[in-house]
Amino acid sequence: MEENTKSDNEKHASLKNSLLVLLALGLSSISQIITQIIIAYLYGSGRETDALFVAFVIPTLLFWSIQNSSRVSIVPLLTDVLYQAGHKVLWKRADMFLTVVTVIITLFAIIISLLSPYVISIIAPGLHEDTSSMAATILRILSCALVFAGILGVWGSLHNIFSSFFIPALTDFFRAGVVIVSAIVFYRTLGIYAIPIAFVVGSLIQCMLLIPGLRREGYRYSYYLSFRDPNVSLFFSLTSLPFLSLLIRQGGTVVDRFLASYLPEGSISALTYSYTIGMGVILIVSGGLFSVSLPDLSRYSAQKKIREMKDVLQMHLKLAGIITFPLTVLLILLGRPMVCVLFERGAFSAATTELTASLLSYYAIGIFFLSAVPVMLGVFYAFKDTYTPFVHLLQIFIVNTVLAIVLMRSMGVQGISLALSLAGIFSFVRMAMVLEKRIMSFTDRSLFIFWMKSIVSSLVMGFVVWFIVTRSYGTIIQNTLAGNLKVLALSLLVGTLTFGISAYVLRIEGSKYLVRKVLGSS
Repeated sequence: MEENTKSDNEKHASLKNSLLVLLALGLSSISQIITQIIIAYLYGSGRETDALFVAFVIPTLLFWSIQNSSRVSIVPLLTDVLYQAGHKVLWKRADMFLTVVTVIITLFAIIISLLSPYVISIIAPGLHEDTSSMAATILRILSCALVFAGILGVWGSLHNIFSSFFIPALTDFFRAGVVIVSAIVFYRTLGIYAIPIAFVVGSLIQCMLLIPGLRREGYRYSYYLSFRDPNVSLFFSLTSLPFLSLLIRQGGTVVDRFLASYLPEGSISALTYSYTIGMGVILIVSGGLFSVSLPDLSRYSAQKKIREMKDVLQMHLKLAGIITFPLTVLLILLGRPMVCVLFERGAFSAATTELTASLLSYYAIGIFFLSAVPVMLGVFYAFKDTYTPFVHLLQIFIVNTVLAIVLMRSMGVQGISLALSLAGIFSFVRMAMVLEKRIMSFTDRSLFIFWMKSIVSSLVMGFVVWFIVTRSYGTIIQNTLAGNLKVLALSLLVGTLTFGISAYVLRIEGSKYLVRKVLGSS
């Protein structure tokens, strides 16, 4: 009885943490979309934005990969240290990891800065000479931010080990705020360069926000560096493959920009705007669920509790489904009015809106699959198996690249976005097969029934939204901002109510609990 109560409490705590992280990442994603809106309004879709977005590819890729690969290795390692050796040894290991990572990344950032013109020419060889030169300058500025990625990875991992998830997930929100303010205030004096400078300053602020929580746990940084320490080699052995895996996972972005640089001017910008929305949803869901599930999976892995690991995995896959299935339907149906409301103003034209909306609909197809795979990979990381995720993501990168090249020939830039979704579907199926065969059987009747109910509720919602908005109220659009805003507001209201009612009628797990909370009943 006590074990069941403890298990239920752990599930509720995990669910609460997941929802808090999703909220924080949602706010961060919204702030990043607002950033894109400001950029679209001030600079539109042309030479400056192409240079900006191309220059951001490598730093964003490295920043994200460094931060998350550090977490993938540090959380399982330091979780074991905490339970076996205590806080004092934990802080010493953390200081060592932080020092080593900072030294190496600083040297790497200097190299990137020096080679920036060559890097730009490799990832976007089709750019005009002036655009390429501008992108190289922006890349030099952004390389300074890489130093803070390692700090965020180590300190964010420590927060997660102590079940602190909300603040680390919210730091991107504050960085985006710095970028937004800088873009508006320094638009005329610094031009497009205000964006990368603000990104560097915002990254520093991100690190500072993590300090108070660590100090409350008793952490004080103390310089410690010894490359002969066996824990350093262990850290690198567990970090190198996840780092390469994450680079490969995000390598599709580099491929996209590379291919789009040969397409008509503005293709890179339209691809980036649609990618921001679609990938924003994916990063919110996958990032939130992965951050919360990895510490739980690592703890149960150390205790050899496979059944509990299966429960954690299933719960987070259910959350991925019930969140992304309705969002997929809404993004496909409401792509055009959404892009219009978000971006179509200033230098952002109606033609760019149509192109961006079509790209978004193709990205939407793969949202669930691309959100679920990182959660599944967390099982392997919890067992300190970094090789399997690396091989898997390398295979998916190859599949995505081949599909993008093939589909681009017949579909243009739309083929690039569709390729990512198709690769995501393949990735999900492949990873499920590997996980079932080598570690645990996590798919059962209850999981499939939950997914099917969520899909049915999403389709019912989609039909009602399509019928009411398109057939009855379609005339209010009239290609105006106000009209599109009305369509979005009405659709979201009707869609949310319809999905909620459908979920309640179909008795989707947790729906009745939420209804009781909303109504205030016990």
